[in-house]
Amino acid sequence: MSQFVHLPLRAALSAQAMSSLETMGARELGLFVDAFPDCRGRFMPPLRTIARECLAALTLHNIAPTPEGPTLVERLAAAMSSAGMEGRCGKSSDFAVSLGVLGTQELLSLHGTEILHSLPSDVILLRPVSRCGPATVVCAVVYQVTTGAGKRSGQVLRSNSAAEFGDDFALLCATRLPGSHVDRRACAEFRALSELAKILSEMSDTSTAARLHGFASVYVTEPPCFSCVFALMQFSKLFPYVSIAVFVDGTLLRYSHATSQDTRLEPRSRQHRRLETVQSSLSYWDAAQEELLSDT
Repeated sequence: MSQFVHLPLRAALSAQAMSSLETMGARELGLFVDAFPDCRGRFMPPLRTIARECLAALTLHNIAPTPEGPTLVERLAAAMSSAGMEGRCGKSSDFAVSLGVLGTQELLSLHGTEILHSLPSDVILLRPVSRCGPATVVCAVVYQVTTGAGKRSGQVLRSNSAAEFGDDFALLCATRLPGSHVDRRACAEFRALSELAKILSEMSDTSTAARLHGFASVYVTEPPCFSCVFALMQFSKLFPYVSIAVFVDGTLLRYSHATSQDTRLEPRSRQHRRLETVQSSLSYWDAAQEELLSDT
């Protein structure tokens, strides 16, 4: 992807998007908010409303799921309708699988989850673009927990993969989402959180799980789907004293930052510092992907 865009073209696309606001569904709002800074003033209020309604649906399902009651997808669809999306998400192909980076940050922040705004600084490996491919999502979870029996810390690193589904997934539940053929157990975030849940469960039994204390910082290359957001909430319910913080990266948001200054002004300073931030972010994920490849 080019690091810069033609600014008049971007302005025209933003204007066209803003004129179509009333016809946009939740998915489109999330995409445009991430991609076009000029749209955020008008698009964030409805996206924030959607995030609030979806959080209520996720929370209710996490507290009281019932076999006879509505499914998580039904509750999310109803939440989007309550947020003013009537007629915009009636087809399964229009269902918002994710709210994008900023929409997901808003949802998680409303949930009380700490939002991280930078990647770990201790990664010094600078690798070329990895062979994992553009469709690869990477999730890193850095954790430190203690019990009466001791302390454990480390990092869980996973990419999205449907290669196998073992017992690691028994503690958390993934949800298939409309309009997508993806088995959400294959999501990088779900795989990483499931592995950490397995590690923590081996440190404790049912009677001592509540005494596990610590933190887990979750870093992910693209915005989590609703299934993975729900998995995060399930994890917090299982381990209530392990605090969660989340850094959500994303291609659209990353490059919108890189192009947020006019390339004709101070080309060797402000604009290029933006680009250096993008390249720094990419180098972290390149290093993480290389580590995953070295384990295969």
